[in-house]
Amino acid sequence: MLKRLSARVYVLVILAVLAGRVTSSQQARPERRTSPHVPGSPIVDVDISPRNAAGGTNVTFDLSAVLTSPSGKQKNVKGFYNGSKGWRLRISPDEPGRWAYSYRMVRRDGVTVDRGDGQFLASGMPVSNAGAARVLPRNGETNANGLTYFPIGLQDCIGITGNQLNTISIDGKLRTDPDNPVSVDEYFRIYGDAGFNLFRFSQQNCSYNMYDDLDHYRQDSLDATDQLLALAHKHGFHVMFGFFGYHTGYHLDWDGGEPGPDVSDQEKRFIAYCIARWGVYVDMWELLNERSATESWAQEMASYVHSIDPEDRPVSTSWEHPTVSAIDVDSPHWYESEDEVDSDLRIQQQAQGWKATGKMVI
Repeated sequence: MLKRLSARVYVLVILAVLAGRVTSSQQARPERRTSPHVPGSPIVDVDISPRNAAGGTNVTFDLSAVLTSPSGKQKNVKGFYNGSKGWRLRISPDEPGRWAYSYRMVRRDGVTVDRGDGQFLASGMPVSNAGAARVLPRNGETNANGLTYFPIGLQDCIGITGNQLNTISIDGKLRTDPDNPVSVDEYFRIYGDAGFNLFRFSQQNCSYNMYDDLDHYRQDSLDATDQLLALAHKHGFHVMFGFFGYHTGYHLDWDGGEPGPDVSDQEKRFIAYCIARWGVYVDMWELLNERSATESWAQEMASYVHSIDPEDRPVSTSWEHPTVSAIDVDSPHWYESEDEVDSDLRIQQQAQGWKATGKMVI
């Protein structure tokens, strides 16, 4: 459910009781979908300097790595091109101690141009039992140390100047109050203290664009997104991340209009970039925001997310396609102006349809 509160702010409420449960735990692997995001846990950036990749970007090269934890568990991850800062692996270690990695740089034509390895030390592991959000079946079992997570979420308009986040206003105050607007850091602190614990962000959705086209990304926007999600993470927010927002006019079978170029490879490359760069902060993905796309496109893109996401996090899209098998979360957008004393009844009435597919509902 997404219900408009004003011209600027939206509130998301996850009705997890409709078709599933959301729990938070870091002690055991989940039954189905999980996230490496543990609020307050360390994030490790490992800079990679591959040979024979000068002048290349994520459009021309692919960086992958195998991580080995101190206990010997392995995980495959992707790296990303970080502009003038070069190539990077971004990792959320779930074990303290010394980690090892081996990387491989491949040209888009499949030729390997470099290999290497290294190590890093992970410390400062959180002692809290609150961990990554995950979706369980209606009748599924939590692990013994699982805690129920009750998401109360929000989305807001995000602006940037250069690669820096603009200040942002707090609701419940006049716009002219001297202490309103506030920094994004203070914004997350205030809303976190008020009980909010889920933040949805998608580009081109009352926010900045992250690319000029699907082969040319905006470095300032990418850097600002690093700051935004790091601050949400700092204040204990789980994150729903939208890849494309109002992305339109690209794919050949969108919107019932004239066919455009089939750029599914570029779309998938951008999805892979987002997973590599921001997956450590994210608990669930959203393909689009209030954009029409065919079920075949939603199936193709959601399946691709599942195929490359090392944590296989749940995927949603809007406008919603809950009957598509690769879509895990039904996220209906609901705009209505019922009397507030009837709001609970209207939610119940709407939910009868929303929960029909047996999937989690946002």
